[in-house]
Amino acid sequence: QGKMEIDQNSPIYSKWSLNNHLLPDSFTELTLLQRFNHYSLIELNPSTGKTNQIRVHCASIGFPLIGDKKYAKSPDAYLNWINNRSNSLEIMVLPFHALY
Repeated sequence: QGKMEIDQNSPIYSKWSLNNHLLPDSFTELTLLQRFNHYSLIELNPSTGKTNQIRVHCASIGFPLIGDKKYAKSPDAYLNWINNRSNSLEIMVLPFHALY
């Protein structure tokens, strides 16, 4: 948890980050359901409704959503998609967000 703010260190101008040193303005409860080799199945219950909240919270703890270009571990997935319309599947694994 923390305060969501624009990530000034990212080359993606519209990417949010979490500042853990400020009072939180968004909350998401996370429950681990199952672990796989390199992935986990989790249940997320946001109690606030900030834009991109689930994506920001997962990325902030080092577990970006599969298929998320903007919040992938590397900004290359999003920048390649914006500049070249390349899906960068080697980075994203899926061409869409793995949310259900």
